[in-house]
Amino acid sequence: MRQIKIATIYINIMKHFLTTSLLGTACLLLTVQNVFSQDEKNEEPLRVPCQKGNYITLEAGGGYQTLKYDLLQNGTQDGGFGWDFKMGFRHYFQPKWGVGLAFRLQNFNSSSDLNYIQYIENAVDAAGRYYQHRTYFNDYTEKQTVTMLEVPVEVFFQTNISNRWKLNLGAGLQGNIAAISNKFKYDGGSLETRAYYDYDDHPWNLELYGLDKYDLYSADGFSGNYDYKTTVSAIAEAGVLYALNYNLDLAFNINFNYGLIKVINNMSGMPLYDPDCKDETAYQTPVYNGLLNTQAKSAKPFSIGASIGIRYRFGKETQQSIDFDEARKARRHRATEDMEIVQDNQVDFDDLDKKHKKREQDSIELAENERRKRELEEMEFQRQQDSIANAKAQQDSIANAVVEQAPDTTAVIADVPEPPKQDTTPAKNYSEEELEQILTRLNDNSCNFNKDNPTNQAQQQADLDRLAEILKSNPDLRLDAYGHTCNIGSLESNKIVGMRRAESVKAALMQRGVPSEQIQCFTKWYSEPLVPNTTPENREKNRRYELKQEKK
Repeated sequence: MRQIKIATIYINIMKHFLTTSLLGTACLLLTVQNVFSQDEKNEEPLRVPCQKGNYITLEAGGGYQTLKYDLLQNGTQDGGFGWDFKMGFRHYFQPKWGVGLAFRLQNFNSSSDLNYIQYIENAVDAAGRYYQHRTYFNDYTEKQTVTMLEVPVEVFFQTNISNRWKLNLGAGLQGNIAAISNKFKYDGGSLETRAYYDYDDHPWNLELYGLDKYDLYSADGFSGNYDYKTTVSAIAEAGVLYALNYNLDLAFNINFNYGLIKVINNMSGMPLYDPDCKDETAYQTPVYNGLLNTQAKSAKPFSIGASIGIRYRFGKETQQSIDFDEARKARRHRATEDMEIVQDNQVDFDDLDKKHKKREQDSIELAENERRKRELEEMEFQRQQDSIANAKAQQDSIANAVVEQAPDTTAVIADVPEPPKQDTTPAKNYSEEELEQILTRLNDNSCNFNKDNPTNQAQQQADLDRLAEILKSNPDLRLDAYGHTCNIGSLESNKIVGMRRAESVKAALMQRGVPSEQIQCFTKWYSEPLVPNTTPENREKNRRYELKQEKK
């Protein structure tokens, strides 16, 4: 609890610090901009070129900043929004190219919603009876929050796009050094433990729940911390810089961060919820390991967001800076001298008006001459086009006269018979109704396929022989083989068993000469039961394969 309170206080301090920094930066930028706008009044637009040197940067922002991962069991994962703060140093060894090192704090948020049944086999109750201990996660929601201390190393490129605006690009690697604060907590849904007594071991087949004294209850309120490890991320940024003066820029950036290594050492062998702590002594304090430890696959940091900040150039002035300042002074001096000349000399406004009218008249005459020239050119072009058209018409008339004198061979060509068309479609040696009947009989008896003494063995073998003959004679015919299981065991083991059942019937057809590419295998595990998995007989029926004609 003490660590949680310290982390909460730290986060609140950081939030207030960021807010104060952003407000202070905005006020500073407005003040500086006002001073320089007054200083450059009545001057030509100021151009601030890219320059080499040393810079200090300060940026703050936020966006979609989350931990990306997939859940091993049935559930969903959502991202969240967080904040971002970065302070760094850059050195531009050329006006356009530089390198940088920074310290960065990023806040990542994510959440998961889990629907899952966890099994612990061969649990023993107070009377010494064996049962299956079940934990039901019904829309169980967990939120994860972590603030990472990071060190990005980047290569930067900048170039002018206008007098004051510059394009800024950066890319590199970022080390996620440590988690300053982190926490996971329960945020909704339910977690309930139940006891299932199987019919094979007892004269009943039932499931008990809601008995607190037998450790069968609903639990919530879980929270704790994860053990984050040092990782590496690929980072990039793109944005613009606005020059407030020669040494101070305002920065607007879009930031991207993608983790290359997972940040959690996943321990999938550990149970998500262990009421007995894997100990022979029952009913100890329950242990909850958190989703990232047990259910998350490759949890990595991911963020995309925006930031605003400042970039300040410091150090010794370069010759480029000195020349720039001298040019500014020269422009200001010329503007002052021009104003004094206008004020000290009497201007003859009538003479100026006459000169303006003469320039307008000369412009009108020039435009009229240009118009006449274009009209003459268009008339000459049209004359040439008419001459070409007349020559072409004479050639067409001569060609038509030659064609009229040629003999008519249309009747001779029409008497030649066309060759008969050949049907290249291969003849089918089966009917769709026959194929459907064979597949139906095989599927109805598929639960006995791998038994030593299967029911209707003779019919089953005959159907397989006929089906193999049809497939070999029709290479374009394709079948899909699906393997099904009951609900006993873990999801991963049932997926494997389902695939093996589909592959077994494929192997039987391949032994009869059917090419492998005509049959594709899939596993449906216990997702599509034929009957409810409530009795041993029903579970036996659900352990089957299913053959279907591939839809074109």
